[in-house]
Amino acid sequence: LPAPIEQLQDNQNDNDSLRGARLTALATHFEDNIETCDADQIAEMFTSYKDSDNDLYCTFVDSFARCIKGMLFKCKNRTHIEILEFILRRKNKNWVHDVAVANLIYHIPVNFCSTIFPPFTDLALDRLLEFELSSNDKLVEASLNTLKHFSSYENIENMIMRIIKSDWHNESDVERRFILLSELAILFPKNKLFLQFIPFAYESLLIYENVATLCNIYAFLSSIEFDE
Repeated sequence: LPAPIEQLQDNQNDNDSLRGARLTALATHFEDNIETCDADQIAEMFTSYKDSDNDLYCTFVDSFARCIKGMLFKCKNRTHIEILEFILRRKNKNWVHDVAVANLIYHIPVNFCSTIFPPFTDLALDRLLEFELSSNDKLVEASLNTLKHFSSYENIENMIMRIIKSDWHNESDVERRFILLSELAILFPKNKLFLQFIPFAYESLLIYENVATLCNIYAFLSSIEFDE
């Protein structure tokens, strides 16, 4: 039998393993009873995990990711928004936590969330573009998947402007940015916003020698349509 909601209240004196199991059960309770449970009560129960660390913080973000879409539709208060903003603004200690945040963003309906929480799009894009420059391949992959899922005709201009203004400080940054631009150019064919990167692409071909960098620049150039 599932545990009653009272048994899922956090006890910060318990060890992280027990707290994590309770948190996972809380997310399951919400998913299983989404039509009848008190969504605001469950959102409030998540708050005691905000200052957790290590594996427990990952469990907190992963469990919240399972609930956030339903909470956006069901909650009357703003506790869930406060938790979301906290997670998006927190500077994490390691890439594992960052992967959890990228996966959280993946689960959020962008347009609907932005109407309730207007800073969401900019906060999420800034974090994802930061993650995409990571030296960790798993984080890069997670951020790329979420950026592609996140992108739409409504926000592609915002995304492109943020890419332009973001870090292009070294060859690694350049390589990863052209990986992203190649993917986006395929998703949004004939979008003239990508043409502004052509001069920089040709300049980078002259500057850099790393095969991976050059391949990703050529991939970008082959994915956009030039004016005839």
